[in-house]
Amino acid sequence: GFRGLPDGVMGISPGLPDFWREEMPEIEVARTGVCPLPVESPSVQARPTRGAGAPLVLGYAGRIERAQKRLDLLPGLLDALDGLGVDYRFELAGTGAFQPWLQQRLGPRVRFHGRLANEDYWRALSDWDGAVYFSENEGGPIALLEGMAVGAIPFYPRNGGSWADAHAPRVDPLCHYPPGNMTALASAVQQVFSRTPAAVAALRMAARSLVKIHDRDVYRAFCS
Repeated sequence: GFRGLPDGVMGISPGLPDFWREEMPEIEVARTGVCPLPVESPSVQARPTRGAGAPLVLGYAGRIERAQKRLDLLPGLLDALDGLGVDYRFELAGTGAFQPWLQQRLGPRVRFHGRLANEDYWRALSDWDGAVYFSENEGGPIALLEGMAVGAIPFYPRNGGSWADAHAPRVDPLCHYPPGNMTALASAVQQVFSRTPAAVAALRMAARSLVKIHDRDVYRAFCS
């Protein structure tokens, strides 16, 4: 509906230029631009990497919904982790209409934090070894980038177009798993965290380094 009207376009997701070229080919490349999606700086420090043999803490932050977020896949992931003998706990930070279904299905296997803010939010994310997402499409997601900022290793489906699609495989190719495949995701989690504490710490540092491009000061400088 906007074709022929804009003189230029700017966005905050890396997959947008491909969309623009397809949908609005009349706009010159020089009149398009992508700024890195900005995220808040953590108010807490990343905790030290857990030692070998400690239970994993995996988490998800965001809207607790089936549509787009695909949290209906979470029970399958937990079943697959159980089948592999992975020692873990799973936490969710956020609220949404799909929460009652998950609570009924999962019971005490999952901790629901509800809506968190400020330091409570950052403390929860900083305790996660991995941030796990199931989304069908995203631009960020912002919460995954925030988790990376405090050292959570991202696990994200290979959808294409988002910052998660750009960053997850750079942390480790295993972190960019086939969409909807909970067996592959569980195996990736097991393999990544079966490494030595030093190797896991290096992945956590890689996650933190990658997300520095999303610092608000960088965003302001990039887009000024």
